[in-house]
Formats: sequence, C-alpha cells, structure tokens
Amino acid sequence: MLLLGSIQAYGFVDASLQMQLGNPSASSADTNNHAHFLIQRTVEALDYNDTLGQPNWASWDLTASDVGTNSRSTFVTDTNLPPNFTRYATSIYDPLATTKLPADDD
Repeated sequence: MLLLGSIQAYGFVDASLQMQLGNPSASSADTNNHAHFLIQRTVEALDYNDTLGQPNWASWDLTASDVGTNSRSTFVTDTNLPPNFTRYATSIYDPLATTKLPADDD
C-alpha cells in the first residue's frame, strides 16, 4: 500500500549548485579575463563579458516565485565587479539596445 501525502520540500542553494552542468565557456575568476569573467554567488553563476557589458550566460535556481506576473526589479549597476572593469550607469540602460554605453559617456 502506498500512501501519498502533502510533503513540503525545502532546498538549499549555494554557489557549487549553480555550476552543476559545468562551465560551458571555460570562464575564470581572473580579473584580467574581460571576455569570460566567472562570477559565482549563492544565488547565481555567470560568465560576464566586460566588453559587451552583459553576461555571456547565467545560471540560477529557478523557483515558482520567479515565474509569472511578479514584478521585476530595474537595472542596477553591479558594484561587485572588479575595479578594472567598466562601470555602466543605471541611467543609460535600455532593455532594447544591443550595446550599452560606459558610465563615463553619461
């Protein structure tokens, strides 16, 4: 006899879980690697391209609260990037643009 009940499951997410499928671009945490800089956080991992000012790829734990009609936050500058990386101002971000302007061009 099999009894099925309502069991609430909990998960623990950490930086190692974000890379379970590997590193598709061989990105590294070398701050001189501006084309494939690896950023690992407890909630996400991403290969950041400083030349383009955007990730090449990103991985995160998708939960039910991430889907649907939930409000989304606006663009904010990542202040945790290495100091030798370009800083992009929030005011220049255009979600439809393919490139972004450095903060110095503001």
